[in-house]
Amino acid sequence: MIKFILTKYIFVLNTLILSSVLSAQTYEVVYDLKYQPNIDEDSLVVEEMSLLFNVAQQKSIFENLGKQKIKEFYNNLRQSAQLGNSIHYDNSLMPTYNFAFSVSKDFEKQKYTFYEPVLGETYTYDFKEPIHWEVLKSTKEVMGYQCQEAQLNFGGRTWLAYFSHEIPFSDGPYKFYGLPGLILEIQSTDGDYSFEATSIYTLNKDIIQPDAIGFKKDKLDQYKERLAEKPSIALKNKLESNNISVSVKFDGKDVSGKSFEDTYDKEVKEWMKNHNNPIEKDMIWLDK
Repeated sequence: MIKFILTKYIFVLNTLILSSVLSAQTYEVVYDLKYQPNIDEDSLVVEEMSLLFNVAQQKSIFENLGKQKIKEFYNNLRQSAQLGNSIHYDNSLMPTYNFAFSVSKDFEKQKYTFYEPVLGETYTYDFKEPIHWEVLKSTKEVMGYQCQEAQLNFGGRTWLAYFSHEIPFSDGPYKFYGLPGLILEIQSTDGDYSFEATSIYTLNKDIIQPDAIGFKKDKLDQYKERLAEKPSIALKNKLESNNISVSVKFDGKDVSGKSFEDTYDKEVKEWMKNHNNPIEKDMIWLDK
């Protein structure tokens, strides 16, 4: 009897919290992303992701919380300087992240947009990939919400998701959406990628689209293929477009442009070697 009362109390509490969330215009779901960036190394990286959803506008934005943490890091330095304090910049204290993709969804217009940072520039394209869910019978509890299981083949992987009818938003992390409830947990069956909701907040915050350069996906893929061979093309393009010339000195000696490019190419290719397991298997994953 006590267990029944407690269960009923938890359900009512969740309902009240959810009602509060729904009455507010915006809420944020924080997910733990656990992923294996290098297919050859059996180690997982954990990063925090944010799904910001505006109820009134029927829009959402999904992005890495590392962006916000870096802004806060620099804001703290700026505020410290404005107060006349000495600034001690320690690069090791600056937040880092590698899963830098963002996804915006406009459910009213059925417009879905992907943002991909590539070697210093962010590119964007619209997507509407066919997503065919198979809703299964299995259920489990996630964050106190009763969830139902669903399966999907996407990006060369099989995914198992748990969504809650108690949160009637057809959304989820990354490009995942289309279920009759919010996806609170989703993982690839190979164990390489998983998203798990850890908290839900109500807040007053606008959904802001990242600044980005519009591209068609096939053209962007072709450009990335070139960059994978010669990453310094991106650096040269950016410098030339801004009429910037660079001279580099090392140990008091001038370093040639070619030597600088070769070093840059080597560093990016080393990064790619350690990030050879993108969430979508056919994706060329380049450093942000």
